[in-house]
Amino acid sequence: MHHRFAPFTDSIGPSIRCSADCNGMNTFSPDLMHSVCVKIPVLSLSVFLLVSISLCTSATCQPLLPVIINELCGFIDTAGSVSIAPQYLEADRFSEGFAFVKKGEKLSNGTYDIQEVGFTDRAGDFRKVRGFDKIGSFKEGLARVRHPGVGAVSNTKWGYIDTNGRISIKPLFDGAADFSEGLACVEHLRMFLWVVISDSFGYVDHAGRLVIPYEFDQAGDFSEGLANIALAGKKGFIDHTGKMIIQPRFESVRPFSSGLAAVEVEGKWGFINTTGTMVVPPAYDDTRSFHDGLAPVKSSGHWGFIDSAGKIIIREEYSAVSSFSEGLAPVCLDDKWGYIDRNGTLVISPQFDYASGFDHQRAMVVIGDKRGYIDPHGKYVWYPSN
Repeated sequence: MHHRFAPFTDSIGPSIRCSADCNGMNTFSPDLMHSVCVKIPVLSLSVFLLVSISLCTSATCQPLLPVIINELCGFIDTAGSVSIAPQYLEADRFSEGFAFVKKGEKLSNGTYDIQEVGFTDRAGDFRKVRGFDKIGSFKEGLARVRHPGVGAVSNTKWGYIDTNGRISIKPLFDGAADFSEGLACVEHLRMFLWVVISDSFGYVDHAGRLVIPYEFDQAGDFSEGLANIALAGKKGFIDHTGKMIIQPRFESVRPFSSGLAAVEVEGKWGFINTTGTMVVPPAYDDTRSFHDGLAPVKSSGHWGFIDSAGKIIIREEYSAVSSFSEGLAPVCLDDKWGYIDRNGTLVISPQFDYASGFDHQRAMVVIGDKRGYIDPHGKYVWYPSN
């Protein structure tokens, strides 16, 4: 993912609109998306479409899933029991033990009045956050926040807070991404009045020190020790010291996963290894990263999956797919979503208007404007509701 800030996702499903942060700087991975529970009418259904299950940091931690009950957002456990009572106008997925939420009330004219924003922990304890108009999820113990600035010509600035809501890195940056592998991409704009003179990207550490200077036209998150960057319109990769490991020579790139990265050459996609050697020749109209040993590829308008040697494992017959997770991949046939296994066998028949990837044995599915959760056998643990 490059930050300008406008990330691509590693899912090939419907488009995403972030509600908690529409600046487009979230670190997205397959089916792990922001803004999963929203009852504010101006937001579209796509806000909820790629809901994810919370990622637990403890082996004994049970994931919590956001749901809507009687027009309010709450959380259930994987058995379908309510864990945090519905009380929020908006709720993000859990990340590192916290979920971003908004509190308020519905007005007589049908609109919503946001009164408080902050984080809830897994026990439902709310921590209010003040002074910021945009807040991200916690990554490596820090969440990026935007200070709105004052006055018509005052620039907004981004910084980071800790899990207690205290400022950990002062809002000094024109853009900021989530932390990954100890570093976060930040943006520096040189302005004259409202005119951008230059726009460059570097990286800060957890102390807020600029450890890789502002010298890139675009920059992405670190994955497997490398981050994708852009110079003079071409993309390459650097290491944690800022050293250029793979020279910028590609039109587009995706992050490394399983030792391989998707790259675009003259309009076709293939895969390179960490030395920059092309191991899967660029022959596809589109690709996504490897997960569970397989990568989605697109040819002639249809998606299938290849292995790391470039061999077609599941033939290209789907109009849309998402990456494999926990042995299953969402696929779309005739405008309905179901799931296949690694052999390409349909194990959950296409019946949903959208289906997310599995995490902790649960996946979100959409029917109409209703969302529910299923297990790997296709059995509902939470029937679709809105």
